[in-house]
Amino acid sequence: MVLKEPVEHLKDKRWLLPITNRCNLSCGNCAQLCGHFPADQIWELSLEQVDQAIRWVKPYAKAANEVTIFGGEPTVHSKWDEVLKLVHSHAPFEFRVNTNGRLGQFPFERDRNVTYYVDKHPPDQKFLTTMVAAKDCLPDQANNPAYFWALAQKDCPIWATEGSMIYNGKGYFCEHAAAMDHLWFDGANGWKIEEGKNPFDRTEAEIEEQAHKFCQHCGWCLKEMGTQRVAEKTKCTQSNYDLFPRKQLVQLVPPPPVMDRDYTRIEKTVDTILHGSELHRLQDWEYVAYLIRKMGLYGATEEVYGSEEIHGTGDETGVWQEPTQSAKFLVWLSQKNIKSFIEVGSWNGCWALFMAVYLGRFGLEQAVSVDILEDTVLPEVLRIGRKNRLTFQQCGSDAYAGQAFDFAFIDGGRERDTVLGHWDNVGKHAQVCAFHDINCRFAPEIGKLWHEKFKHEASSTEYLEHAKGHGYDVFGIGVVENSSWERH
Repeated sequence: MVLKEPVEHLKDKRWLLPITNRCNLSCGNCAQLCGHFPADQIWELSLEQVDQAIRWVKPYAKAANEVTIFGGEPTVHSKWDEVLKLVHSHAPFEFRVNTNGRLGQFPFERDRNVTYYVDKHPPDQKFLTTMVAAKDCLPDQANNPAYFWALAQKDCPIWATEGSMIYNGKGYFCEHAAAMDHLWFDGANGWKIEEGKNPFDRTEAEIEEQAHKFCQHCGWCLKEMGTQRVAEKTKCTQSNYDLFPRKQLVQLVPPPPVMDRDYTRIEKTVDTILHGSELHRLQDWEYVAYLIRKMGLYGATEEVYGSEEIHGTGDETGVWQEPTQSAKFLVWLSQKNIKSFIEVGSWNGCWALFMAVYLGRFGLEQAVSVDILEDTVLPEVLRIGRKNRLTFQQCGSDAYAGQAFDFAFIDGGRERDTVLGHWDNVGKHAQVCAFHDINCRFAPEIGKLWHEKFKHEASSTEYLEHAKGHGYDVFGIGVVENSSWERH
């Protein structure tokens, strides 16, 4: 799922209110690190503090926040019965209580304004290896904390749907960060909470400061993280092992093999376009083709790219474009005073980002890329895109039907009716509409549609060049210009 920007997403996540960090269990790799706190770090909120925490969030909470009484194990609080009465007193405001259900009898489904979520954590239950530090798994990125935050924004399920937290009077973007901060740094990195202000209404800089501190120490941003049984000691890698105060409770393990998602090409190419290229060079198609190769080509095989294969990325980054075709098209487009564009079909987001950064040098003001697929846009692309007037949305072109963009790039779907739908939604309303894959043997219906409906328009242009020695029909960009178009 492509998420909202962090500032808005934080307001929509589940909000967790732990009332103690004590627990009657000590599960291996507990996200709240229960069992690892020394006696002088064990705490529970007073009834007044519980009430205050509820009042901090209550005016701002929506149903999506699913405000949750949390722990540790909340039912081990020394005044649990009174806490529950206090929670009931806030009816009709709804709460969830997370419990392992091991103590006493509870109406586990529903109790007035409280819904119970029970997970008993049997010994053979498996947890994700939270304490396998991402920085240890990807040592080449160990000094780049922004890299792990970018991964978390795309791959971390805690960031996607689970809890932000008020932990012992301080605010955190993530429940894992809260526990790590209090165990290792005495809560030095929590946000101060102010009366009369949404505790989760934070600036991007505030969120990044915490994320850069803690995402590198967590395994949840990695697709390849492993699991461990509840009954085992907490597994951790060296960076985290060094921070645990009671090392007899953890087991040091080697980092698992993880694929490094190399974003350096993207960052360097964006920087070159923005700061290392004079404007006249950006109107030289051969130089622009060089920049496209510098960004890297996705899925580079000889069958697809011919002699351009050597510029392949070998991973999930890179543009799905032929450099010569795309460069000539962009240089032509740079002369059209493009202020806005929409791309239909984001894939990993690299091509939308390249277009946004390039056209930004010629006056682009806003851009959007849409895709109906989940989890395709790379996290670093999301981050860089936000800083370069580009947003990504998980939706179809119908969400923008009738909106008049200066430029539409249609690259979503390979069926005739799908492409025609994109044309009806956004293409025909644009000053310039470009169709990708008009000369591609892998998408014959697009080529047929182009030849039947658009190729013979007086304002149409084709970009079909391909690497020498290839011999196959691949890619191709067809462009239709609306000569009577007016910007609204």
